[in-house]
Amino acid sequence: MLKAGGWTAQGRTSEWRLWEQDPSLHLGDAERGFTAANKRVVDDWLAAIRESREPVCSGTAAMRALEMAMAVSLRASRAAACRFR
Repeated sequence: MLKAGGWTAQGRTSEWRLWEQDPSLHLGDAERGFTAANKRVVDDWLAAIRESREPVCSGTAAMRALEMAMAVSLRASRAAACRFR
């Protein structure tokens, strides 16, 4: 998480910090890697099929997150505010 800071003659003083509620904090480097992360997503997807439920990382949630990121990026390029429903 980015902790906002001020400005000095050397530039911005913001700093990145670990998000204390990150569920992957207890995992080792290998378990937080790309392959392991994809395995968790696929395992949840297969469990969701067996259990007739939505997966934690559903396509609908991904679509909404992508839509929001694209809107923010577009508005930032135009220096305009973003409104969300």
